[in-house]
Amino acid sequence: MRIINRLEKIKHLDQLIRMRKTGALGELAQRVGLSERQTRRYLEEMKDMGADISYNKQMHTYEYVTPVKFSYGFTRTEMEKVFGGMWRSGQKMAGCSGNFDFRNKSYGCYPG
Repeated sequence: MRIINRLEKIKHLDQLIRMRKTGALGELAQRVGLSERQTRRYLEEMKDMGADISYNKQMHTYEYVTPVKFSYGFTRTEMEKVFGGMWRSGQKMAGCSGNFDFRNKSYGCYPG
């Protein structure tokens, strides 16, 4: 359940950043139900995943400097461990919205 909550927080942050409706750090933290410190950590985590995020002082919002697409999933090796080597790249999984790439050849499904 914890990982789902983390993904939901990142998804919410992503939506607010895309809409350019984050406000300053304190406002953003309040909107997503986190402390400022936690929010800062999430933003750093998103940056680690490849998002070029900066704060636009004129618009009072965080924004993506370059377009970004977030995907969440598992590597091929992780999927093979879970499914005992029976999983194949591109194979659809029950309950998933689809398979996708997660920065450099990872596979999985994301919360729809």
